[in-house]
Amino acid sequence: MFCTTGPLALCEGGVRLPDLEEAISRVWNPEIRPLVDEAYRCYSLGTPRAAIALAWVAVCTDILAKVERLAEAGDGQAEKIAQEIRAAREDVANSGPITRIQTLERDALKTAFDLELIDATEQQLLERLKQDRNLSVHPTLRPLNTPYRPSLEYARAHLRTALDVLLTHAPSQGRRVVGQFATHVADSSFTASTEHIQAIYFDAVRSAARRAIIQLAAKHSLLELDGDGIINPQVLADRMSQCLFAFTERDPPAVVEAFRTSMPRFQEEKGEKQLSALARLGWLGPFWDAVPDAMHDRLNDLVNAIEIAQFDELSPFEIKLLSLVGNSRARGRLSALQAKFDSLSALQKAAVIASRPHEYYSPYSASLLSSAGSYRGAERIARSAILNPTAFADIDELTEILLAWADNPQSRQASAMPQTAVELYRISQQAPFDHREAWEAFLAKIDELEHPESGYRYNEVRAAFETEYGGATPHGAG
Repeated sequence: MFCTTGPLALCEGGVRLPDLEEAISRVWNPEIRPLVDEAYRCYSLGTPRAAIALAWVAVCTDILAKVERLAEAGDGQAEKIAQEIRAAREDVANSGPITRIQTLERDALKTAFDLELIDATEQQLLERLKQDRNLSVHPTLRPLNTPYRPSLEYARAHLRTALDVLLTHAPSQGRRVVGQFATHVADSSFTASTEHIQAIYFDAVRSAARRAIIQLAAKHSLLELDGDGIINPQVLADRMSQCLFAFTERDPPAVVEAFRTSMPRFQEEKGEKQLSALARLGWLGPFWDAVPDAMHDRLNDLVNAIEIAQFDELSPFEIKLLSLVGNSRARGRLSALQAKFDSLSALQKAAVIASRPHEYYSPYSASLLSSAGSYRGAERIARSAILNPTAFADIDELTEILLAWADNPQSRQASAMPQTAVELYRISQQAPFDHREAWEAFLAKIDELEHPESGYRYNEVRAAFETEYGGATPHGAG
């Protein structure tokens, strides 16, 4: 664990802080980075007072630059301060007084706080830097013959603070960023791109605003709050859950904490909303970390109470909910999921598998093909549940699938199945095992069951097999 020493000692719970050099490389404004580099050089050369003074210069310059950037973006409060900045620069350019510049520097931290560039705690840390800068450059602030002598580690701590709380962050604001996030998620142009959500609403925002954004997303995802008439609450909740998946990749504990904040209210919701939240969030680990044990029985009872007719088409909601059987944590807590899935027809199971292919379903693949009761049913099962790399885990499962395919005439003789077999053959070529034995057994079975003049000889697969391995296929057929 890295810790600085002295009054501003900085540690982070056993996690090693990045080196200053790496943090300096992340300074958002390339025009300010040379100031930070210079402060670091002073620290490296053993001149802590100079390092502290230059760190403060970098902080003031950064704040004023962010004010101007926010003004350009249309922030009215920032625009008023930007006008003061322009007037101060004009005074200096015309050899006028520097009082305006001094005022801007004196009020820089208050300005940053008012514009939500920093929070109250961060303002206090930077106020300490400001005080030490004054002590470093104004000897009259201390009694005669007692110059201020900060330690090198003290200077390093100040530089570390300036980087962490301000210099490495682009100009974004707290409540305004949260509002922008809410507007974006509700907008018709919303994009569910994980990279976009992480870059704009996680990486580029401050920690306090980040927590508020995650809490807002968790609250909507769990409770389906009103969308102010702009968007359907369920659609908004679904979009917020997509954002939570993106945030979980960056900071799982923050997502768990956000869920726990809203969990008491979630426990009081009606069963319909609880099931809806379960369907959208059941694949998310932090959701299960936050759900109390006492809530598991409630959710299990709700799943168990769902009535599904044997041969009806499953609704999108039913498919989404039952696909949770592929998630080990959901399956371990809600035994009704497995029972419901096992009670489905072959076509219903295939629809569930297609919604979220997962290796958990691979043992079901062969039995689904065996139970196909019609040509079209077999085609739907093959395309939904078989044509993906998770349909088989090893050579034995692939062999079992292909023999079930060949044994069931509804599968073997469906018009689309020969071409579907070619697609499966190409998928199996990417498997981490040699698939030759499975396809040899399949083609041998076709030879056994189909007349030499049959239109279901699977000649396309034979051709692919011969191209890959050379020579004739089993029994010399083709």
